[in-house]
Amino acid sequence: MRIRNHRFQFRLNEEENIRFQNAVVQSGLSKEAYIRKCVLNKPINQITNHDYAELVKSVAKILNTYIKELEKLDSTDNRVELGKLMVEKTWQAIKELR
Repeated sequence: MRIRNHRFQFRLNEEENIRFQNAVVQSGLSKEAYIRKCVLNKPINQITNHDYAELVKSVAKILNTYIKELEKLDSTDNRVELGKLMVEKTWQAIKELR
């Protein structure tokens, strides 16, 4: 897992904020991931189907909750590693859909 220690805060006017929010939703990415792609000059694919973006957000919440629950379990249990692998494979499949 990457460690990101640097925090960045910036201000937008109302028009900039609306444009930023729309771009983030159309990308299907989190705000953090969207900004990171911009900074790294990586392509940002727009999702034309708003339902897909909402689905990605819903799946993200579920997977993040699942990860938190897995982290509470005994790490020597093979089911924990299997669960983490399943989460990773699910994320890979979602990313490939973009």
